[in-house]
Amino acid sequence: FSSSQMYDLKILNEKGETVWLFSSTATFLAVLTSFTLDSGERNWVVQTQLPPGRFTAEAWLTASDANAGPPRYSARIPFDIPPMR
Repeated sequence: FSSSQMYDLKILNEKGETVWLFSSTATFLAVLTSFTLDSGERNWVVQTQLPPGRFTAEAWLTASDANAGPPRYSARIPFDIPPMR
């Protein structure tokens, strides 16, 4: 990784509009770094509450070899937040 940012995460609403982008909420150091993430392990804390609705999460690694084009290591998954009862 070419900075302390190792991944980015974007949340899109049903219209495809970005409602949250991790990298817009943080500052990153310009340092080389590496890390190991075990299967099922996570290294983030949710700090933004989304309203009820249907969303899509897109995540990708920001490794230096991935910066030359579309993210090389990425995933996308839809999810729903139900209304509070």
